[in-house]
Amino acid sequence: MKDLRGAVATTASCPNGRSTSAGAAHCLLLITQKIASSQTVSRLHTYFLLTVFLCLGRGVFAQPKAIKSEALQLAHEGDALLAQGEYDQAVQKYSYAHKLVPSDIGYRLGLGQAWFFIKEYDKAMELCSGLMVGRQARAQAFQIYGNCQDGKGMTYEALETYRKGLLKFPQAGILFAEIGLVEAARGESAAALDDWERGILAQPNLPTNYYFAARNCFEMGDYAWAGHYAELFINLERTGDRVRDMSKLLMACYEKARRFDYEKAFQWRFYQVPVLAAGIPPPYPATHGHLDQAYASEFTDTSSTIGIHNLLEVRRFVCHLLPTLAPDDPAIGLWRWQQHVAQLGHWEAYTYWMLYDARPDEFLAWFENHGPQYEAFESWFSGDTFLSHIKRPVARVLRDKKRKR
Repeated sequence: MKDLRGAVATTASCPNGRSTSAGAAHCLLLITQKIASSQTVSRLHTYFLLTVFLCLGRGVFAQPKAIKSEALQLAHEGDALLAQGEYDQAVQKYSYAHKLVPSDIGYRLGLGQAWFFIKEYDKAMELCSGLMVGRQARAQAFQIYGNCQDGKGMTYEALETYRKGLLKFPQAGILFAEIGLVEAARGESAAALDDWERGILAQPNLPTNYYFAARNCFEMGDYAWAGHYAELFINLERTGDRVRDMSKLLMACYEKARRFDYEKAFQWRFYQVPVLAAGIPPPYPATHGHLDQAYASEFTDTSSTIGIHNLLEVRRFVCHLLPTLAPDDPAIGLWRWQQHVAQLGHWEAYTYWMLYDARPDEFLAWFENHGPQYEAFESWFSGDTFLSHIKRPVARVLRDKKRKR
């Protein structure tokens, strides 16, 4: 009995006095071992106690799994609330998830981000500071910490935080994006674009840098690269408010390009390929005449609104012509992707999908007669890895010398 009391005492000394952890399971095992070793207990009793241990043990080990599942669900709810702008409620969800599983880094980052949005900067910075050093360090922690500094008016310190993060995570495109935003706010558009393009080169699968680069290029009058970045962004992000913005911006690029007279409309200053420049005599490649005709029929009437149907053949000929004329152009990856889509027979549906938000009525009218065609495109597109068709990142050649960072 003395041994048995010792075992019970061991149970009472378990953390929090609970049997819902690995420590409690260990306590149960000690009880069984001590009882089994007692000379006064029969083998039958030992088997009975072992059975009890196994049954209890399943509950003991199952509970942490249930807790993790509950925390994960709370975090998903927090993500949704964050996306909807319900920041206070998101804080509650992330906080509870963090309490359930304090070791999960994702929950800490989610909570830090939610705190940032409700301007609890000090709380967010304190939470993220531990995730900026050591093996637990995360690029997003540098992002949130720098956002908070910027929110407090510490712009210089925020830039230093982002740059320190890049020293640790040189492929973190989101940190390039943040630096670009700070520089854009200062009115340094060229420097901001430089950073966003560096972010594209560092992390080509991150949509954010394409988004800001497209807007910047459009404002600077570079409609070619504004269109390139918009199309790349749409392919990567595929849904949401920012996709709607880029769909409209892409159509606006074509609208802007159309404002040139016919002779320049062919060159367009849209795809800047030397052989297309005015003054270079023929002969041109065989496809030139078809492209010339497409431009003539679709873009000489500047009084009407450009529709998606106007762009189908123009875009098709461009993506087939330019890879031949300019195989080393930085946009070659995008043109190859466009060729791939056309070869699979999805060009029309792809173009209507991409420009849907710019011309919703036209899309719906087209969809009424092309439903199966569009559904076939969606089925293929949902399983296609867009970037696998692009051999190198699509970004302008950085013309300026590298700036000191």
